[in-house]
Amino acid sequence: MSAPVNGLTLITTLYYRTTISTTDASSNNVRINFTNPQNTYAGVSNRFMMDANGNPNKDVISFVGYRTLANNDLGVYSIYSLFNETLNIQTKTGFVNATAIYNDTGSTVITELPYVQYAVSAASGPFVGAQIVTIYFDNVNKTRRVEIYK
Repeated sequence: MSAPVNGLTLITTLYYRTTISTTDASSNNVRINFTNPQNTYAGVSNRFMMDANGNPNKDVISFVGYRTLANNDLGVYSIYSLFNETLNIQTKTGFVNATAIYNDTGSTVITELPYVQYAVSAASGPFVGAQIVTIYFDNVNKTRRVEIYK
């Protein structure tokens, strides 16, 4: 099931997993963690992408992000627990760069939400004109579906 992306057209659907395969639970991730005084995730994560059947390809999705915990020390204001992420998808024919800041109460590199929509800031090749990247997270099967819209 797709999230509503009013008035936009689907350009393509891409896939990746958090593990190598359904039979190999090794992480599909090269990650650099940064020191974070809140003891939440902060770092860079790189994963190879796959086709719809789960076969790896040479495309890469990279994330740079950090989490901030909820903070009620600002008087009348209450700050939610947030995840700030920038992603870059690099394929053989082009790239997409997009950013999202979203409420997520998790503490690791893995989000707890069913999907997140990212605003596109730059794109090339077949992704020119892209405006939204939506990633659907299946944390049970460790799969991710990426939809790019223009």
